[in-house]
Amino acid sequence: DIRGQIGDTLTRQPGVSATSFSPGASRPVLRGFSGERVRVLTDGIGSIDASNTSADHAVTIDPLTVERIEILRGPAVLLFGSQAIGGAVNMFDRRIPRKVPADHVHVDAIGGYATAANDRNIGSSIDVALSPQIVAHLDGSWRKTGDTRSGGFVYAPDIRGDLLHLAEHAVED
Repeated sequence: DIRGQIGDTLTRQPGVSATSFSPGASRPVLRGFSGERVRVLTDGIGSIDASNTSADHAVTIDPLTVERIEILRGPAVLLFGSQAIGGAVNMFDRRIPRKVPADHVHVDAIGGYATAANDRNIGSSIDVALSPQIVAHLDGSWRKTGDTRSGGFVYAPDIRGDLLHLAEHAVED
């Protein structure tokens, strides 16, 4: 169940709730801990954003581009330091290609609609094998919420590209 923000996406998991400042700003709450006591990571690296300082800031990771989410509690969070006393949420995205697609091109797409906020969203990811060792990656997402108005015009695309190069070295006797 993918929703607009990572906190909203995880609310159906046991022991997880979310802060709710607005439909666009939500952060996970693990076992009653929130803010700086819950570490939010991407591929094991801490996300640098202002979401732990104030409830009106959202986590900068878009759930539409996430492949897998881990919720860590208990001794497992010791790996992430004292900031993770309440737990950690580790999100794995496809932005770093980890393997060459077997069919040379791999496409993932997701879309959704939420009636309460008139929220419409789509996300897509494409991996293309340029050679047996090189993979090009492109992902993006789009979201429109019908009942939210921003002063002026806001344009914040989320498009990124990456390359993977697999290197092998063999020694013959």
